[in-house]
Amino acid sequence: MGPTFVRGSYSSFSLTPGLVWALHPNVYVAARFIVSVDPETNLVPFPGIGLCRAFGRAMPTLELSVSSAVGRGDPDLGVALTAGVLVFF
Repeated sequence: MGPTFVRGSYSSFSLTPGLVWALHPNVYVAARFIVSVDPETNLVPFPGIGLCRAFGRAMPTLELSVSSAVGRGDPDLGVALTAGVLVFF
């Protein structure tokens, strides 16, 4: 759960439950659902496929996801490319 900011301004607050399946030690798929609760309630399926590679305690990730708001109003389509690093303790 957390807020979303667009160009430095508050946009929305949402919950994102999901599941992640490892297909290979370096490839995974994710099934997530973004549930926007503020300023209006909406449901956005957010599936993705990602690559990862562990280097000691750090693991860089790269994930490609698609989204489509289906809960209210006109459906839309979005594509996200996310890069990150997980650090294990």
